[in-house]
Formats: sequence, C-alpha cells, structure tokens
Amino acid sequence: MSNVFLVRVFVVGLLLALYVLLVVIAIVHSSSFSEDMATALSLIAGLVSALVISELAVTKPGQAPSGRSFTACAIAKGGGVLRTVTTVYIAAWLICGLASLLCGWFKPHSIDAIKTLGKAWLGTAVAAGYVYFGVTPKD
Repeated sequence: MSNVFLVRVFVVGLLLALYVLLVVIAIVHSSSFSEDMATALSLIAGLVSALVISELAVTKPGQAPSGRSFTACAIAKGGGVLRTVTTVYIAAWLICGLASLLCGWFKPHSIDAIKTLGKAWLGTAVAAGYVYFGVTPKD
C-alpha cells in the first residue's frame, strides 16, 4: 500500500473519531460542551456526511459500499482495509446521526448543537437514501 493511501485512511479515521467523540460528549456530558466544540462538530459532521454521500453515490443500488470513492489503484492495493473503513464509517455515521436525532426529540434539555445535528442528519440521510437507491423524480 502506498503512503498516500495510508495517509488518506488515517485522515478519514481521524475525522470519524473526532465526530464520534464530539457527539458522545454533546449527548453524555453536555455541560462540558463548549461553543468551539459545537463549531467543530458542525464542520466535521458536514465533512463526514459528504464522504458518506459520495461513497453511496458511486455504489450501485443493492451492492455494499466498499470505498469506491477512492481511486481504483487504492482499492486494488487495500481492498480489505478499504471495505472495513467504509463499513465502520457508514455505521458510525448512522449510529451517531440517529442518536443525535433521538436525543433531540426525546431529551428536551439537550444542547442546540445536538438538536441541529440530528435534524441535519435526518435530511442528509434521506438524501443519501435517494442517492443509494437511485430514486429519481418522474417527469
């Protein structure tokens, strides 16, 4: 595997770890959640969502996502690693987004950052579903 591929996997993993950490802190330890953390959560959530949607957009409906948004060379060199990273990435995005949404709905005193993230995630998840399943409007 090339160094560039490993750096990409590391950066993607780091973004995901920060995303999960910020969501957990916002839900569990909301009293220690700062305004800077809310800004970071908003930015990182957008980056994570963009990567998930781009992955689902290049995946054929009915097939499992497996890192196709990376180059073909990277897939050939690290297919197993890429499939694992992609699966973990999408699963963590789904779990954190759903947790944020449910926390915003059922925990009335949750912080605004989590409520906003949950609502934004729901819209993004619907869009991701449309992209993945190839739903197009009829003319």
